[in-house]
Amino acid sequence: MGSSIKSIVIGNGVTTIGAYAFYDCTKLTSVTIPDSVTGIGKYAFYKCKHIKDVWYAGSEEDFNSMIIEKNNNSLTNANWHFGSCAI
Repeated sequence: MGSSIKSIVIGNGVTTIGAYAFYDCTKLTSVTIPDSVTGIGKYAFYKCKHIKDVWYAGSEEDFNSMIIEKNNNSLTNANWHFGSCAI
């Protein structure tokens, strides 16, 4: 499921990305997250090993206060772009 998704844009106003939301999206390379997101549930991006870039509308300080639960290493290890959105 979700294996053909390459890019995800989370809508403005979303506050939480739920557990297992994008689990096993193996072709996912880019994620855009609005600054309204304050939490990411466990395994939300688990097995998404090809994520290269995360475009985050908030600051690095906002990112550091975000609650990111376990097994989201693919997301947290990606190249984060703060204060910006994907083109």
